[in-house]
Amino acid sequence: MLLKTVPVFLFLAVTLSGGASLGAREALCPPAEESAKVIAKLGPVAVDEEAPSFGGWRLDSKRLLTLGKLLLHQAGEPGAEKRALVVTFFATWCPQCKPGARVVDRLVGALEERGARAVFIATGERGAKPLKWLTALGVSRDALGDPFFSIAERYGVATAGGGEASLPKTFVLDGRGRVRAIYEDSTGDFCGHLLRTLSELLESP
Repeated sequence: MLLKTVPVFLFLAVTLSGGASLGAREALCPPAEESAKVIAKLGPVAVDEEAPSFGGWRLDSKRLLTLGKLLLHQAGEPGAEKRALVVTFFATWCPQCKPGARVVDRLVGALEERGARAVFIATGERGAKPLKWLTALGVSRDALGDPFFSIAERYGVATAGGGEASLPKTFVLDGRGRVRAIYEDSTGDFCGHLLRTLSELLESP
């Protein structure tokens, strides 16, 4: 976990679906000796509660994205729980954000056809710089700028008006917008735990 006295970046990502075989999971996520750092609550956001709404311009400035559009569901739609969104907060100054971004992109790509989606939120940044950062990593998912830290504050990633930042942070939401998992960073078995979370969510009855 990286600390810096500037506003934080929030990273959202879509959940993976489907039951991958053991061999397929090992190919996606190499074994890790340490456990993933999973937490139940971060500021005002808690597991099993509704995620705060948000909206912002894509980093390429081509269109406005909102949480509702990213979830791609209507209230009460059958099967909405079987879709998921991974939200990841990142910043270009955060070296630990790089491996986590690659993991999210890889897992969502593997489960995209089953309902997984991801969005990256650049905290305190917008435009070409964070877009170039993601492109260099091979990440081509939806990405929003959060230059004034409004989304990061809403998710407990940054204090009001900016302050101590801790990145990366990843939230997994189900298709109805409820928080299903919160990751404090992308160390340890982040990949394996995220894959299990997404697979279980996308397989839920």
